[in-house]
Amino acid sequence: MNAYTEAEQVELLKKYWHEYGTAAVVGIVLALILGFGWRYWQQHHEQKLAHVSMRYEQLLTNVVNGNSNAVESGANRLIERYPHTAYTQLAALQLARQDVYQNKLNNAEDKLQWVMKHGDNPSLREVARLRAARVLLAENQPQKALDMLTKSDDKAYQPLELEVKGDIYVTLGETEQASDAYQHALKVLPEFAVMQPLLQMKLDDLPAAKTGAK
Repeated sequence: MNAYTEAEQVELLKKYWHEYGTAAVVGIVLALILGFGWRYWQQHHEQKLAHVSMRYEQLLTNVVNGNSNAVESGANRLIERYPHTAYTQLAALQLARQDVYQNKLNNAEDKLQWVMKHGDNPSLREVARLRAARVLLAENQPQKALDMLTKSDDKAYQPLELEVKGDIYVTLGETEQASDAYQHALKVLPEFAVMQPLLQMKLDDLPAAKTGAK
């Protein structure tokens, strides 16, 4: 129960008005409004995230069950209604992955470009950028893929970026640049990283590495 009745609250405001003037009363009223508005926004934001989280969990269930139509409709619904949440950007990445498996490379590239444009999370934007570069490489557009990697959103992904660059250089026939990229990736990789053997194998398979030429 409120400490004051409505009538008592009115009288209290009148008292403040007479004692401290209009500015003080307006300040008190604004503070009350802003406080209520902040609590309302927080509550609304938490409810929205809970709803989007539930939708994303349903999408993952459909991914596991191989229900591609439900994955597509669920992801598109999230993209349309809640574009600025991490769950939606993850849903777009899932949809792009499904498009790649179905050989819909143009669709996959569109979804990855959407994440790069709308994503608030630098790590997710970088994941999308690396996957988009690989899609472009699969579409036989190595130079466009290389140009995409001139920007980086998260330096933690540097080893993966260097690996993709190495693969692009191999496609372009630029063996020396590929060797440099793979070697640099190996240097910046954490010790005992899972991708280390694969990178070493790619480096060893280069013609320049076999002949010892640089």
